[in-house]
Amino acid sequence: MSENNQYKITKFDILNAIVLSGVLGSSKNQIALFKFLLEHKFGSSDVNIKTKDIAIEVFGRDDSFSAKHDSIVRVEMFRLRANLDIFNQQSDDLKVTLPKSSYKLDVKSLPLANVLPPTDKGHIDKPNRNPFYTAGFAVLTAAVILSATTFNGVFKSEPKGAECSKMIPNLEVAQSADNKSELDEYVHQVISGAASQFTQFNLVQDVKSCASSGVPGYKLQYALLQSEADFQGSLSVISQQNAKVIGVDNFFGVSMSDVSDPSLGREDLYFTIVKITNDLLKPAGVVHRNAVSQTWKDEVLFEDYSCIIKMHVSFVLDSDDDYYEALECLDGAYKNGTTSLDNLGALAASYLEQAQGNRGANGDEPLLRAKAILDDIGDLWLQSTESTTAKIMYDAIRDDYNEQRLRKTLLRAAESYTSNPVVMLEVSRYSGFIIGDWDLAITLNHKVRRLISDKDNSVYLVDAAYAVLEEKSPEAWANCVKVYSEYSKVSNLLVHACAVKYEKTVWEARTAENLMKFNLLQLTERRAFIESMGFEPLLSEALLAAS
Repeated sequence: MSENNQYKITKFDILNAIVLSGVLGSSKNQIALFKFLLEHKFGSSDVNIKTKDIAIEVFGRDDSFSAKHDSIVRVEMFRLRANLDIFNQQSDDLKVTLPKSSYKLDVKSLPLANVLPPTDKGHIDKPNRNPFYTAGFAVLTAAVILSATTFNGVFKSEPKGAECSKMIPNLEVAQSADNKSELDEYVHQVISGAASQFTQFNLVQDVKSCASSGVPGYKLQYALLQSEADFQGSLSVISQQNAKVIGVDNFFGVSMSDVSDPSLGREDLYFTIVKITNDLLKPAGVVHRNAVSQTWKDEVLFEDYSCIIKMHVSFVLDSDDDYYEALECLDGAYKNGTTSLDNLGALAASYLEQAQGNRGANGDEPLLRAKAILDDIGDLWLQSTESTTAKIMYDAIRDDYNEQRLRKTLLRAAESYTSNPVVMLEVSRYSGFIIGDWDLAITLNHKVRRLISDKDNSVYLVDAAYAVLEEKSPEAWANCVKVYSEYSKVSNLLVHACAVKYEKTVWEARTAENLMKFNLLQLTERRAFIESMGFEPLLSEALLAAS
């Protein structure tokens, strides 16, 4: 790149373009490394960067660092090169490369006006209104491979897995190379298993053969590089409509031979792969948003599919207008007899949200409406994430509440969805907040952390509640702060109680101000809200005692 061309775009413009593209994800290491290399690219010094310099200045290693015994720089460089390659595939205006065996970025760009990507205003990271609502609004994932189903008094299944679907997007899991090592086969198996939990995708052997099916198609493609000391890999989602990469994530770790207990290394690899698969295919994530931007052959099926996406987005944006639009969409499909099992569960859950006061009731008796839908679903509730979540919510607030019945529902859900973060998170919350089984809640909650992105602070709700109840410890206070959200009533109650317990006056004042906005500052107001949530007695008493 010439000197004249170099300053057509600043280092800040380049950094913004890369970060906003999402290819670096939320990885602090990747962002810090890219910033470091960018500073040297635009700096006045011609001094060559050494591996040890990066290890010390970026990753906090000391002077004793040895690249022979610590592969942090090599691993993160591999990841950065892979991420930049993905960015370059998506960008027509800016190309940023990191040649092999070099730490010097190469930047090529057109005029600045053409470089910066538009801001995605439709994806705002706001907390959910209901503390028990999962980040995915209990949408789109499930523990078994199911077809989309229609409801006409009876659920009808479309063959799934071998044939192309004409009702939901088709998805192929594929390797970018022809390697057939034991590790490659294991990775393929884990990715396929994790992807199969998402009922709104149809897994096929060859997605290209489904081009005429009338629904979007995607390839979940992975690449794996293994050495004697470690392994690195990437997982990309490619849209078959335009052959573009729409999402990517990376994974890495030590080789199985370097782990004293090989089963531990294999378990760690399992959770790593499941986590990035969940992040790519998560409810209303990049694949689902892309699917609703495509042209479908059947408009009715497209509308049914998009209903549940609209409902999730309404909770992300905290928008009542969007919520009732999505509710009308789901209810319309239900009345027309064209809804899917997933949509029925989401519809029931939305009415249960109203019954708990988290959304204004749109009509009479939302609890009765939810009951009628769950009666329609019957024994099939365990076959989709959305209906399972609705079943859990209903058993927790129904008029004839029975703790043993709720416990049985929770245990059945946990057994069926062993690696599904949406259901596991719900089971964890209700086990703790409602039943008071904090041992089970904490055990499941720690497992969920390994299955989902750290960007979702709702995973810390159980830890924060437990911190209010247990003995003081620095870790407990840290878990309280992680769950803070000014938009959530329960979040503010938990952090306020922790702040009082740990004598954190700044946080106590901040949460008290938020609680005043919610009309929850007075003891009587707070008691009414806590009783309406049905929290288990010890937690309710602890929250009220902090008033």
